[in-house]
Amino acid sequence: MSFANVPLRAAPLPVAAPSIGVDSAGVNVTWKAPDAAGTSPLTGYVVTLTPSSGAAPLSVTVGADQARASFAGVPAGRYAATVVAVSDVGASPASGPSATAVVTGSQPVPIGANARSQCVNGTAHVAVYGYNNAAQKADIRLSVLGVDKKESAVAPGKAVYSLVPAGQTSVAAGSATVTAFSFVDGVGYHSTYTVPFAALAC
Repeated sequence: MSFANVPLRAAPLPVAAPSIGVDSAGVNVTWKAPDAAGTSPLTGYVVTLTPSSGAAPLSVTVGADQARASFAGVPAGRYAATVVAVSDVGASPASGPSATAVVTGSQPVPIGANARSQCVNGTAHVAVYGYNNAAQKADIRLSVLGVDKKESAVAPGKAVYSLVPAGQTSVAAGSATVTAFSFVDGVGYHSTYTVPFAALAC
């Protein structure tokens, strides 16, 4: 029997082990496309979060043009991610696992955040604080009235402070944003806090 006219068909090569991160909304997985899609274009990816507890994995399918998948409402636990590339020919072997991410059910990077309006020499200002309550160093950014201040590698138990002038004798009620990032055992953890401040006339 001759196989000369039988078309060759090959599934995609495996995806390299993905990256995993945890933020205020859930778990995010990112990856790069496989080195080869096989004999047919990719049609998508199947991304799976596997808990170390032995509970049922969580999976999501995204399009071939995507390189990121997000999982919201993930129960507390420890999770590793894998990615499978899919084409019309078939599926690749699963990637190697990501690093193991820890989901606590609360903010991934615990920060004591607050803001307040105050008068300084007759001018309205907004003060913003970010206190690192985490067990590891964190990068902390304070944003208010269009001004950002970032400090890297803030030690546990240390704080970042910013005092921003409103440029006039009063300031309307508003909010400041405090963001924090830490990288632990190959996993990025990111938290966002929105803290209000009151209107003030000096």
